[in-house]
Amino acid sequence: MVNDALRDDPLADFTLMLAERRGRSVLCVNRAIDSNCVEVARSAADDLDEASNLTVLLDSPGGEIESAYRMLLALRDKAGDIEVLVPGMAKSAATFFCLGADSIHMGQYGELGPLDPQILDRSGSEIRVSALETFKALEHLINYSMNSLDAIIDTLISKTPMDVPHALFHAHP
Repeated sequence: MVNDALRDDPLADFTLMLAERRGRSVLCVNRAIDSNCVEVARSAADDLDEASNLTVLLDSPGGEIESAYRMLLALRDKAGDIEVLVPGMAKSAATFFCLGADSIHMGQYGELGPLDPQILDRSGSEIRVSALETFKALEHLINYSMNSLDAIIDTLISKTPMDVPHALFHAHP
């Protein structure tokens, strides 16, 4: 089985050959994961017989995590076994999709991850950075501020006759 939505795909011939060789239905996803991929997955699931084995040929820079989850749910509804073949990249949401499969087979140049959201660098660069970097930086500043405040209060209490409320009042600025 090869989904009709893939008939115009340049990889359709390869996908058909792969399906014949593996003796399994094949779904090819070679793009960013979005709501269109969910519709293709639902259509592919409709074409599956109950408990069919499915191979997903996945090469994706990632995309929408919720769409990856919905794709997986749609395919899990009908497929008995889902294997994912990753010849190149399965980044971000595509990695999440892989983690829901029964098996993952990686090519020599196969790559998974990262799972954290990737955003454009605010400096204007086209390089994507982890959204967690900003979070971790803020977390570091909070810890540094609290440790500094504790150190100032400890110093004021140990070197002056201040009690904690007065030391906090004077350390706060």
